[in-house]
Amino acid sequence: MKRALFVLIVMSSAMVSTRGSADCPEPAVEGVQPCDAALSTAFSRAAANSLGSDGPDLGMIGEGRPSSSVSARFPCALLAAIGQVESTWRQFSATGTCGGTGPTLISFDCGYGVMQITSGMDGTAGFDPPSVARGFVYNVGTGARILGQKWRTTPYVGVNNPDLVECWYYAVWAYNGFSYINNPHNPRYAATRMPYRSDAGGARSDYPYQEVVWGYLRSPVADRWPTIEVSYPDDDEICGTATSCFPGNLSMPMPSHTGACAGLPVELDAGVAPDASSDASMLDAALLDSGDVDASNLDASRIDAPALDSGVVHQPPSGCSCSAAGARLHERSLLALALGLLLVLARKRARQ
Repeated sequence: MKRALFVLIVMSSAMVSTRGSADCPEPAVEGVQPCDAALSTAFSRAAANSLGSDGPDLGMIGEGRPSSSVSARFPCALLAAIGQVESTWRQFSATGTCGGTGPTLISFDCGYGVMQITSGMDGTAGFDPPSVARGFVYNVGTGARILGQKWRTTPYVGVNNPDLVECWYYAVWAYNGFSYINNPHNPRYAATRMPYRSDAGGARSDYPYQEVVWGYLRSPVADRWPTIEVSYPDDDEICGTATSCFPGNLSMPMPSHTGACAGLPVELDAGVAPDASSDASMLDAALLDSGDVDASNLDASRIDAPALDSGVVHQPPSGCSCSAAGARLHERSLLALALGLLLVLARKRARQ
């Protein structure tokens, strides 16, 4: 019995100590946690595609309907809110809000730093993994690059204007996995739910990923960006079945908003909806829902969107994102399991 208890304790300790370390493709790097001002500047530079040699190539995205290829740009507050959701703006596991030193924050599923970069950390995605691990500016830029790729590979929202936060709804959904886990009609989320972080809102796990980001845009942390009363799309336009369903183009959520970072104004946009003549450039929703997509119906600036819906869910079943919070939850679950087994063995021994 004593030997069994000893082995169990050693196994549980080993499981907890492997958090985001040897099994991940890139080692952690010791660094200094940046302060909010430096991170805000990084988000602003990434949003304006002005990182230069400090970040990866952010590529091109489509703008308008039909779309034209333009250099990627982003609403700054949207990038900042995603960073908040992913890591609470942490690049390193350091003591204090800034100035402390520690290793790169690596989550239980090998997400790195502020934007929790997971895909491509094996060096096959056109950016530099060591720079993602050691540098917060490069990390933020890589998150923006990935978000831009999601913009190009998901259907249109409204007027397809990258300056408007609402137009990024699908891309934000896809940042965490463009699969049914984040579909707003998924029955795991209450149909009557109030917005996340509102007075009557629920826990983070009660919302799909994009609604968590929307909640932070509406209710910033520590004034890291201005409050943005971001609009939600019409749920009735989003297909809701778990199979044979690929979301199609959406009408423009109104009112729409630009998204500057802290210290800059948030602007409302009149949100002129596309006229009927622009519908010819839309993805054919009926074809998408059937899973049979004719490539001729896809805009040249968009990659075959159904290929994204691989069924691989980046978000854990608990609803947590790729963040330090998820890692802590994983550790606590393992500890609870180990303690429970210890209690069972102790009770069995008492009966003997």
